[in-house]
Amino acid sequence: MATCNHLANECTDCPEEIQNYWLGFIAAKDSLDDDDSASIASSTGSNKKRKVASNGQTEIDDFFENRELPESKAAAIDRALIRAFVCCGIPFAVIDSPFFRELLYQLRPNYTPPTRKVLSESLLNQETSRVNKAINKELEHSQNLTLGNYFLLRK
Repeated sequence: MATCNHLANECTDCPEEIQNYWLGFIAAKDSLDDDDSASIASSTGSNKKRKVASNGQTEIDDFFENRELPESKAAAIDRALIRAFVCCGIPFAVIDSPFFRELLYQLRPNYTPPTRKVLSESLLNQETSRVNKAINKELEHSQNLTLGNYFLLRK
């Protein structure tokens, strides 16, 4: 997998077709597309109304999920987790902190967080490939791109 990641994200000598192939391969390895994660997010939104029993009481299932976490939901949480760590500059060692693990447990008891190694290697590589693929897709549909440096000149 390290070779695939190198060819997809790092190798400057790799032909574009091969790089695009491995970008797609690594991104497809993840079980959910962006469309699937959006549908999961919309179906499990926080603005859901609580079910109320016929006697007016809320049900205990509304406060605690005792069923097994679907693999697709765990993958969506993993993606959100790696994005948060990378975009907020959180050190990967935080994932091993018992306090952070307790936080994740309180938020979703059935979720098993990844180890630091999984987070910093495979999840990071998958997210890098997904982002690179999205950038390439955006650039394919763009026209008249300009690169340059702009400086504010003081007189």
